[in-house]
Amino acid sequence: MKTTSTFKKRLASHLLNLSALVLLISVPAMSQVKHLVNVTDFKFTPDELKITVGDTVEWKNTQGYHNVNGTKTTFSSNPESFGNSTGFNWTYKFVFKTIGKYDYHCDPHAEIGMTGKIEVKEGGGNDDGKYNLTVNFTGMTPHVGQTLWLEVVEKNTGKEIERKKQIVSVNFTVNISGIEKDHSYFVNFYADHNSNGKYDVPPVDHAWRLELNNVSGNSVLDFAHNTNFTNIEWKNKLSVHFMSMNPHIGQNLKLAVTDKNTGLELSRLNTTVSVDFMVDIYGIEKDKSYNIDFFADHNKNGAYNTPPTDHAWRLQLNNVTSDTTINFVHNTSFTDIQWKNELAIHFMGMTPHVGQNLWLSVIDKETGISVDTVTAIAQTDFMVYVKGILSGKSYNIDFFADHNKNGSYDKPPTDHAWRLELLNVKSDTMLLFMHNTSFTDIFSITPNKTILDVTLRMFPNPATDKIYIEQDFIAGSETVVSVYDITGKLKYRETRQNKSKIEIDIQNLTNGIYFVDVRTNNKQNMLKLIKY
Repeated sequence: MKTTSTFKKRLASHLLNLSALVLLISVPAMSQVKHLVNVTDFKFTPDELKITVGDTVEWKNTQGYHNVNGTKTTFSSNPESFGNSTGFNWTYKFVFKTIGKYDYHCDPHAEIGMTGKIEVKEGGGNDDGKYNLTVNFTGMTPHVGQTLWLEVVEKNTGKEIERKKQIVSVNFTVNISGIEKDHSYFVNFYADHNSNGKYDVPPVDHAWRLELNNVSGNSVLDFAHNTNFTNIEWKNKLSVHFMSMNPHIGQNLKLAVTDKNTGLELSRLNTTVSVDFMVDIYGIEKDKSYNIDFFADHNKNGAYNTPPTDHAWRLQLNNVTSDTTINFVHNTSFTDIQWKNELAIHFMGMTPHVGQNLWLSVIDKETGISVDTVTAIAQTDFMVYVKGILSGKSYNIDFFADHNKNGSYDKPPTDHAWRLELLNVKSDTMLLFMHNTSFTDIFSITPNKTILDVTLRMFPNPATDKIYIEQDFIAGSETVVSVYDITGKLKYRETRQNKSKIEIDIQNLTNGIYFVDVRTNNKQNMLKLIKY
């Protein structure tokens, strides 16, 4: 009997293992993605889903007397039937095995619009090669009724795929479309815990970051509430929706957003005009006001010309509350926006002056007036940016390195000084300067001793995920930090309230060399950053 009993146990064990093996072999044929739908008075959230064959949809009734009715009796075009009985506080799951489009509703509340839709596609993603991300939130009790903001950002490029706004319940789901195969993403989100309508650094608001790496198809992230907060540096988004732009199809459009109070430029961009298109700018701040200036290069000469030669407009955005969309329909109420071009100067081979102060002034050739004077700490390779050069104008660019470090300009060769010429400006311009000994007595710059006495320190450098900027010299209420890549392309810009120590997240930057511009009003400093 003992032998027989042992044999039976071993046989049962082998059968169990075999069953498990069969189950494991069978699993890949059926997706394991689960999508959560909240059922409340009187709404399914989300009310539309795009899923893959084999995915499970789980409905959770947390409020009210409801059901799910997706039967073929009610919706004859549904590929298969699903649904449950009416009641309170239930959970219902259904695995969708047939491709097609499904409709469903709540029987007691169908007439007031409590309906839903589900589209089921073949495995391997959507027809456009993009996939869906489902983020399931659980245990969000501390934030019920608060607003949650979520964005999905591509790790490699920093490009935002989509952002969503959601009123928090204990358990809920956010769905994002557009993630791509083999790409990796940050999923940033925060609950507006103090309900002031803007992002505040934790623990005032509660913020988190999830990671999604090497996408292979439709994906699910599960998040259970915790207090492991992360400062996600959330930025409000301004979207400008251009409509009926037929007169400018194919032309170049330039746009700049400027803080009304300080005159500091938040961002600028170039794009090609189509009939209907949208541009996004990040970084507008709650309670602030902005001018949005833009023009279409109507005569296609590459420069800004006063209307009606070019067509230019100004929009105003006052007292920002959060993400904002402005609609613009083409019209002929033009405004001379006095567009100011940007000059970027890329200094190379400046090894003899590393750590020395470099002063630079851009001087209108006709009037002799300085457009801007900036200072930077010289590196072997670095960049300086100046705003305000006007189309059709010509400029001298005078600069010197304080080679003897006495804080004043001395004729070369005591100090090393040069002059570049910029003739007949057309648009944004980049100049390259390679260190040489063909010095020029420029006469024109009188350094400001208060600028020389600055201290600015950035660490760590090289850096992987974060850098810190310590300062004690920039006067004014705000500091603008801009990060440019080696080609001069703006990668990041943020306006901060003045602090002695500023933290900047650089995880979204690819490895390489960058230049970090720190400025307030006309005071500027540029530091070289190595990201690895």
